[in-house]
Amino acid sequence: MTARRRIHVSPRNPRAAAQCDRCCRIFFHDQLVKEMAYRGDRTVWNGLMVCRHCLDAPQPQDRRRQPGRDPIPVQNPRFQDQESNLLITQSGDVLTTDGGDALTWW
Repeated sequence: MTARRRIHVSPRNPRAAAQCDRCCRIFFHDQLVKEMAYRGDRTVWNGLMVCRHCLDAPQPQDRRRQPGRDPIPVQNPRFQDQESNLLITQSGDVLTTDGGDALTWW
């Protein structure tokens, strides 16, 4: 059972009482704060009213990451022939593996 704090309401200046959504203790309503969380690039209220003791800071890992810029493409790219990458012996034979696959230098 959680311990509850008693609040004293003044008859001359009445204030509303409210319960913390996290610890369930009773506070004056104006002592509770809205808990915020990241949604995309901004913080929004997540619907909880909590006391200052239970208040969590918005978690930075929930922020949306800004992707980096795309690299600048190379103009007029040149592709190498697949045959120019083959390893060839001095006699002109293509080096192969035991399975018959051709060996390349990259």
